[in-house]
Formats: sequence, C-alpha cells, structure tokens
Amino acid sequence: MITETKLPARGPGASSRRRMSLLDRGHGGAEHGFTIVEVMVAALVLIVGGLSLVALVDAANGATTSNQQREAGTNLARELIENAGTIAYEDVTPDGVVAALRARSGLEDSSPNTGYTLERRDVTFTVDLEVCNLDDASDGIGSHATGSDGVPFCSGSVASGSADDRPGDYRRATANVSWTLDGETKNVRQSSFVMPPSGSDLPVVTTLTPTPSSPIESPVENVTFTGTTSSIPAGVSWSQDGTEKGEASGSGTGPWSFTWPIGPVVGGLADGDYLIGARARTGGGSYGPVHELTMKLNRSLPVQPTGFVAGKTGSSVDAEWRANRERDIEGYTVYRQKTAPVTGAVEQVNCGTVGVPVYITTSLTCTDASPLSASVGSVSFVDAAQSKVDGTNMLAANRPTGVVAGDVMIATVATSSGDLVTAPAGWTQIQNAATSGGGQGIRHASYYRIVPSGTEQASYTWTTPSNRSISALITAWRGVDTTAPINAFAQQNSGNTNGVTETAPTVTTTTANATVIRAFAHRGTSSTTLSTPPGTTSRAGIATALTASGQFSLTKATAGATGTATSTCTGNCTAQWAAHTIALKPALVLSANYWVKALDLTAAGTYREGDPSTPPVDAYAANTAPTAPAGLTGAPAADGSNVVSWTTQGTDPDVSATPPDSVAFYRVYRDGVRFDRTATGTDTSWTDARPGSGTHTYLLRAVDTHLTESPASASVTVTQP
Repeated sequence: MITETKLPARGPGASSRRRMSLLDRGHGGAEHGFTIVEVMVAALVLIVGGLSLVALVDAANGATTSNQQREAGTNLARELIENAGTIAYEDVTPDGVVAALRARSGLEDSSPNTGYTLERRDVTFTVDLEVCNLDDASDGIGSHATGSDGVPFCSGSVASGSADDRPGDYRRATANVSWTLDGETKNVRQSSFVMPPSGSDLPVVTTLTPTPSSPIESPVENVTFTGTTSSIPAGVSWSQDGTEKGEASGSGTGPWSFTWPIGPVVGGLADGDYLIGARARTGGGSYGPVHELTMKLNRSLPVQPTGFVAGKTGSSVDAEWRANRERDIEGYTVYRQKTAPVTGAVEQVNCGTVGVPVYITTSLTCTDASPLSASVGSVSFVDAAQSKVDGTNMLAANRPTGVVAGDVMIATVATSSGDLVTAPAGWTQIQNAATSGGGQGIRHASYYRIVPSGTEQASYTWTTPSNRSISALITAWRGVDTTAPINAFAQQNSGNTNGVTETAPTVTTTTANATVIRAFAHRGTSSTTLSTPPGTTSRAGIATALTASGQFSLTKATAGATGTATSTCTGNCTAQWAAHTIALKPALVLSANYWVKALDLTAAGTYREGDPSTPPVDAYAANTAPTAPAGLTGAPAADGSNVVSWTTQGTDPDVSATPPDSVAFYRVYRDGVRFDRTATGTDTSWTDARPGSGTHTYLLRAVDTHLTESPASASVTVTQP
C-alpha cells in the first residue's frame, strides 16, 4: 500500500469634469483620450495579469516535475517490495533484506556512501527498508520482545501475551522511498507481507545468477543461469518475457542451471531488455513465485532501418520508415545531402520546428523543418540533326538522337524565298524573319518543342506554298525550364541589302546560366559556309542549293545584355540574310538525398548510430504517381481479424528512371481514414488484426519511394460478426 490601494480623493468639480470627459469622447469636435488615472489603472491590471500567468505556468511545470518524480518513486517502491517477496524468509530481516536487494541486478546501490540510494529518471532516491514481525491473533498472542533474529514486532500490534510460544506468524516488509524537490523532502511507502516457510510451503527460487552478467556487450551466443531454491523442488522451469522456455537441470536446493540461447549478433535475438525468470514447483505441479532478472543485450550497433521513403509535396519534404526490431532503440536521425546543382555537406534534418528543433525523433516520420531551396541549373547540349531538300514544298526534318521526355528542341528553318512556312503540330513559333529582295530573298523561322512522355516521332514535316530549297536545323537541349523555355529572343535581317556579314541582335537575359543560341541563314549556294561567331560553339549547319544556315551557342553566366554576334558568309553569298538570337531559360535544379539512421545507447549512456538506410532517396526528384492496386477482396477470419487481398499490384512508371523509382508499400485506409501500411510494395494481402465487431470499409493506395500516392483502389466492405 502507498501513504501519501486606495485612489486619491478628487477635489471639487472632479465629478463634473469626469462626466464632461466622457461626453467629449462621444463627439467628433472634442478632444479624445484617457485620463492619467485610467491609464495607471489599466497598466496595473496588465501587470497583475501578467504576473499571475507567469505564476500559473511556473506552478504547472512544478506540478509536472513533482508528478513524474512521484511516479518514479512509486515504481521503485513497488519493485523493491516485489523483489523482497522472492528473498528467502530467513534473510528478510532489517539488515538482510537490504543486502539481498543490493545484490540484485538493477538494484545495486548507486553510491558508496552510507545508506541505500538508487537513481531513476535522473533523480536520486533514498531507500529505507523496514521489516517487522506480525502476530496473528487466531492462534493466540505471544511475547513481542525482539528475538534472536533481530526482527522487532510491528508498531501498533496487539499487546503481548503468553498464549503463543511462536508469535512471529509472518513478517511485513515496508519500502520507504524519499527524494528532495525544491528543498522539500517527498516520500512514498509500500508494504507487503512475507510468509514463513513450512512443510506445505511452495519452493522459492532464492538466487539467480547469469554468466555473463547484464549488460551483455560481447558477441556471446549463450548465457548460463545458476540458481538455488528455499526447499527441495520437484523441478525448476525458466521463462523469457513471461513465456515458459524450458527446464533447469539440478537437484536438491541447487545449484539449478539453464542456458538462455541468444544466438549470433546477426540473426539472433535483437538487442534490448529481456525479462528472464525461474520458478520452482512441487511434485503436485504447484509453482512458487517467479524470480526474475532484467537482462540487457547491447552487442551491436543498430541495424539499418528499412522501408525508407522521402518526397516533396508542395513546399514540404516528408520522410517515413519502418521501426527497427531492436528493443533498445532510442530514436532515429534523418540526414540529407544536396547533390545538384553542386554537392553539399551532409546535414542532420530538423524533424521539429524552426523554433523547437528535433534531431533525434522517436517517431517513424519526419517533416524537414527547413527544406532546401532550388538553384538555377545549367542547360546542356544533347544532339543536333540537319535536314534539307531542293525544289519541293515539303521537308521531313530528322529528330536529334538521344532525346528524352522533358528535353527542349529548337528548330530553325530557312527557305529560299519570303514565303510563309507552316510548322508541324507540337511546335511553337518563336520568331519569323523574311527579306523581300526578290530572287535574292530568304525566310528564317524558329520554333521550340518540349519532348513529351512516351515514344517521340522520328521526324517533323515543314511545308511551303511552292517548291523551294528548304533546310532545318534541330538542336536538343536538356535542363531547360519546361514551363517557360524561352527567356528572351530577337531577330534581325538585311532587308533588301546584300552582304557577306550577318549580325544576330542583342537580347537581355533575366536569369543566370542562360544558353544563348545564335541562328543565321544566308542566301547562297551549296558551297556557302558561315563562320562561327567569336565565343560560341557550332552546333549545326547545312547548305542547300540556294541557302546556308547555322546554329551556334554559348552560356551566359549572369543575367543581362548579350551583345550582338556576327558571322561571315563565304562562297557565293553576296546576298540577303536573317539572324535570330534565342536565350533558353535553365530550370531550377535541386537534388538532395535523404536517409535515416537508428540510435541506441552505449554502456556509458551516450548515443551511437547504426548503419544508414539504403539506398538514399532523392526527395526532390521528378516523380510520377504509381497506378492503383486492383481486384480487392475482403473477408472476416476465424481469429476475429479482417483479411484484405488484391490481385493486381500497383506499378510505377518511373521504374526505369535514374535513379529508379518503384512502389514501396501500400497505404491502407479504413472507413475513409488513413489507418495502416503494408511492409513492402510486393504485398498482395493485409490483415486488420483488431477490427472489432461490425462493418469496416477498406481501400488501398500504392505509395512509391518518393511518398507519392496512387489514386485509390476500389473499396471493399468486411463485416465481422
């Protein structure tokens, strides 16, 4: 059981002035304000209220601390009393009980100083153990003088007598646990009765010693326990976490021994606390109390967590993983490392808030409190294709090789007259320039196309109203912002003037790392060539019977004016020309790998991390949601559970991406509410272990490694009788 100021008087006329002040505030023509007395009263009220709130919070915090310490003290008192009940009766004396308890694993004295102290929850508790005899009046009352065993009779016992020559019928053990909080001593008490042995008493396991002792940090695979009993039993059995595991070998009152197989570090019992117990029995099969020890295994670093997924939704980056099987896991730490546009340092992820950071979380989810911001990337050249025809009104221009979804293609088309050009479907015109020099004229048009998902066609057809010489240069670029690929553009032509030098106009870019394309077209012959403008790289060029054209590029590191660029025509090119400047906008780029590690404690009480989850997940990767599972069925099972199965698993369209993506698991929704998840993406069934009676509706969503959910499956309803 546990026992536990006065305001100054106003002069004449003050009342009327007060009334006038109140009246004045109600009229627009009068001055408004508060009297100094009102201001002082309001300030006093605010100060008193603030002090009261501070006092309330302080009192609440103090009450929480007090309650936590009292709970720890109560648990300690209960632990001491329960252990006292397993000590041999003859050792339950004022001095013997302390010595016996100090020898128990986990109850060792925390201080070499006088007295018995134990630490729990960073609080030092002082233990005072009392033992006294009790005289049962049912067999008469005897003398209550302290006997040779040194055990006094309990205070408050009935008066001494002479009717019982063995008055010590049983004993009472009391644990007094005290501690200090804010200079004040707190205490709890708990008592229990200890019965003496007799011919009909059950045998008791009195000692139980493990080899090696707890905590076990070496890579052993077996622990040997040796024990003794209070009387000769018919047998002794041992248990792990309350489950009988086998029989001890031995005879008489001991020694009795058994082996606890913990297995190898990998594949054996997971690290953590285990309760190992032993109890003796009579020939009739009656058992004495269980003698239990807490054994701590701490033989290895935590294993790597499994099922780690991470992804960006809106402005939030979330991660999720499965719990480690070890029993001694203290929490998890999530890490991230930027990999693009440049590689950054490894950083711990704050799973709390900016104001209250949390770097070791006991949860199995984490939302990055300070996600990374994207940076301007760079555009890279993929490939180019050149195509031409003469004397026709149609050109099937080849597609560059190696393009993938999301690439941007730039096409510049030149014809030997000022006729309009018709572009194929899916191409967007950028600009269109033409001269009007009759037989020396030329048209130069530019277009862009974003490569869609799926299979891309091999060529694209441009047409003119009549037969002409037609050429097309198509370059492909990667890393372009597909929402607004063209950052700036301008065109210029020679008009009716012939010349050998063509000039591409300047444009002003608004972003860093823009790719600037200079595209030229000149009326000429099949032998006409165009020089590469200074500072640019030639990407494509071709000559027809009547035209010559070329595309050249450079990267402009900073935003601003590009300036002009010139190209010189050679070989029968004293004719008219047109030039385009096109600036491609680079996409914002951000790639960052996330992973998680589990933590436990060393024997010294410091954190240590295990191996990281693998593979790391790029939370910012472009992602497409998986397809939904299908073919759901559900039925109640005989054990009271509900079993949901499906015939078609979800699939992920990004399975061939780099890095590859796949279905990681299935999210279970019960009665419209997110409820549970499966272990892997290959599961085809899930069990609701405790649905209770009644009807539940279930549906599933496939979840990929970037935490993107599929559309919902069809639902299934299960009724548990």
